[in-house]
Amino acid sequence: MRTPSRKCARQMSPHPQSPSQSFLFPELHWFMLWLFTLPALPAAQVASLPARPGAADGKVEAIIITARPQDGRDKIDRRTYDVRTDPAVAGMGATDVLSRLPSVTVSPAGRVALRGDPGVVVMIDGKVPANGTSALQALPSSSITKVEIMTNPSAQFAPEGTAGVINIITRKPTVDTLTGTLTARINSLGDINLSSSADLKRNGWAVASRLSLNRNESKSDGDALQTSAVNGNPITQRQDRGVTALDSSLVNLSVTRAALGRGDLTLEVQNLEGTIDGVTLSTFDVWANGTNDRLVETKTLRSDTRQTNLNGTYSEKWPDDHGSLEASIDHGVTRQRNQVHFVDRPAGASLATTDYTTTLRTSGSDDEAKIAMVANLAGPSILSFGGAANRTKSSIARAYSGQAIGGTDDTGVFDGRRSRVSGYATYQFPLAGLLIMPGMRIEFEDLAVASPLASHAKGATRLFPSLHTSRPLGGGKLKASYSRRISRPSLSLYDERRTLVSVGRFRYGNAELKPTTSDSFEISYETSAAGALMGASIYLRVSHDPWQDFTTARNDGTLLTTPINYDRTRSGGVEFTSRGGSFFGFGYSASLNIFYQELILLSNAHPSSTGRLTFSGNATIEKKFKNGDRYQAFITGTGRSQTIQGHQAAYSQVDLNYSHNLTPSVVLSAGIVDLFNANRFRVVTFNNGAVIRASTEPNTRAVKMAIVYKFGQRR
Repeated sequence: MRTPSRKCARQMSPHPQSPSQSFLFPELHWFMLWLFTLPALPAAQVASLPARPGAADGKVEAIIITARPQDGRDKIDRRTYDVRTDPAVAGMGATDVLSRLPSVTVSPAGRVALRGDPGVVVMIDGKVPANGTSALQALPSSSITKVEIMTNPSAQFAPEGTAGVINIITRKPTVDTLTGTLTARINSLGDINLSSSADLKRNGWAVASRLSLNRNESKSDGDALQTSAVNGNPITQRQDRGVTALDSSLVNLSVTRAALGRGDLTLEVQNLEGTIDGVTLSTFDVWANGTNDRLVETKTLRSDTRQTNLNGTYSEKWPDDHGSLEASIDHGVTRQRNQVHFVDRPAGASLATTDYTTTLRTSGSDDEAKIAMVANLAGPSILSFGGAANRTKSSIARAYSGQAIGGTDDTGVFDGRRSRVSGYATYQFPLAGLLIMPGMRIEFEDLAVASPLASHAKGATRLFPSLHTSRPLGGGKLKASYSRRISRPSLSLYDERRTLVSVGRFRYGNAELKPTTSDSFEISYETSAAGALMGASIYLRVSHDPWQDFTTARNDGTLLTTPINYDRTRSGGVEFTSRGGSFFGFGYSASLNIFYQELILLSNAHPSSTGRLTFSGNATIEKKFKNGDRYQAFITGTGRSQTIQGHQAAYSQVDLNYSHNLTPSVVLSAGIVDLFNANRFRVVTFNNGAVIRASTEPNTRAVKMAIVYKFGQRR
């Protein structure tokens, strides 16, 4: 099989100049001033909106996942959803819980998006988990109490995540006895999950533990057809059939010692280990000069990962609700080994047989120290300030064995390091009937990467301002906000060495890749009526130096992909949410996000502006019976989204769920996932006179069952 040259790799990464554009949305830098022109109300009326009529104390009997006020003082930059009293999520994982929240969608591959944008940061107890989505998959719903959604976070939060922040708050020991849950989940695809959590609080000590064992099996079908944009004739076609098995275990243990002076000292250790075994059979056809060459490839994957994280936290709450202090140190270590064995068998004499193995060893560390202080002043006034120092390191070693497929610059070691120091302050105070919270974060960043190809070092100082306002209006609450955020490429994306993905497909990094910064504006209104909580939001996001994968189709049919920046984009839209329990005796929750996405189209010889109106959303309908049984139907989906070379097709999913209390301590649930097996992932790419249509069918339809046992007095 012929392979692309390094020269070709250099030529395939265009950095387009800004073309003449006419955007749909005008600049909205003035929109915050609009709020101040409304008739002022007495400052005493600035208060939290109850989650339901008559629920001013914040104690809500949840039928489905419902909103409720924050514990303590109201913070105007977030929405909080309580899942403790929702038995419908019993036996689910964290990603299942998130997918049922307003504004949130989860793709067939498990990628979380906020208002259809995957640039969201998901945290657990205010920290980004070192093991990413693996921690979400292993976290049972029984360990979750609340979820905070911030579509426009304040400067108090690290600026990562241009789409916003989701913060999952886990259970803490609250009673002086042993409490916990045992959960078992299975489905017809062969997935098995066994998890347990246990808490104990006694004599000034608190111990919390989580254990999760997972076995996930999946089958997927893929197809990619490359045709001529001129006459529609086929150029190449690839068909994939894959089987993958993931075995993982997660152990988490934390010990807290209370009454050390006025605060608590917590030590926590978490270890995740996982192994992936997979086999993919691919058929690759190339049409050239009226002939067809076929290659059959067998790809065998073995991946081993171990991630360990240590954390020490000191926290104290000051007397009489005057404020709090928290200081923490984190140290995380990651080790990963990926080995892929390729066997390429030609169907004709024009292609040579190849048999080779690629080995990738990755090691990295993530260290962070931070401090945060909150001073509760008179009335609703709150002053928050703090700082953080973070260092991330990654080392990637590559090796080939068997028949050589590339030059020596594709092997060797890549080293990357990113260091950041930051400080922030926010101040929430009442003024003329408004509740106002300005904020500012300053950050200093150093980035250094080195590989057999090149070395680079960069530094930057950035400001991340934010402004949030809130006021009562017409029985509801009107909010307006602005924030600046950033999306940083992972260190591995700076590695320019070639990576073989599968027959005919290669990936490259981009050492010149820039982070994306975004300015976000939002106006929202929320009110309660007829037993329901309803809201509407209008938002606009302007992103500078966004990046996406850019694919080049070569004359021999091979595809080369690299991430590139492409000037700036704008997107904006309107979102509607409603949730309640009086819809013909059914509880319901629904959100619909309609937005317009604009970006630079690079599929033609000359860059041009393009855009598309699309949507995302979810809905849950639930019926509760007197004996405690619950029936639930859930639907989620997104519309077609634009890319810089084409588009991604829409997808949708329908789930059904039933739960029954066998005893006060045992809950049984059963259901169907992806009822219509409609989950599909389709991408259309235009490049160099060729059209590439790729699709993946993960085949996620399954019958599932779960049983949850609660012991002690957990609440």
